[in-house]
Amino acid sequence: MEDRIRVVYFIKGNKPLEVQRLKGLCYRAAKEIDPDVQEILIRGGVHGTSRKTGRWVKDQEHITFSFKTQALKDEKKFRTVHVYTKGPGTYKFDSAIPTDPLPDDITDYLGNRVWPANLNAEEILYF
Repeated sequence: MEDRIRVVYFIKGNKPLEVQRLKGLCYRAAKEIDPDVQEILIRGGVHGTSRKTGRWVKDQEHITFSFKTQALKDEKKFRTVHVYTKGPGTYKFDSAIPTDPLPDDITDYLGNRVWPANLNAEEILYF
């Protein structure tokens, strides 16, 4: 049986092969955390920084994405995940660390909603 997942991403400047690899890593991590995932929001490419207590700090290479299940949609919540890779420039899965559920209207340090209210780009992936 195929999984049908809605994937939305805000990635600028990544090549198609990189985007495919990002999708694969995020899908794998999301399914390991919760097999009922329905939507994935990929929030950027591989990067080595994180924002902690209001400051940017160096971090292991990772991808940041968020996801929803039907239960989270019903609660108007989502979870965010850092998918760590095995090293700089690789797309090999190392580990994934999710947050607890967050409210849909939570904002980032710039005041933008982390899970936008009206997502306009979408793609349905079949795995």
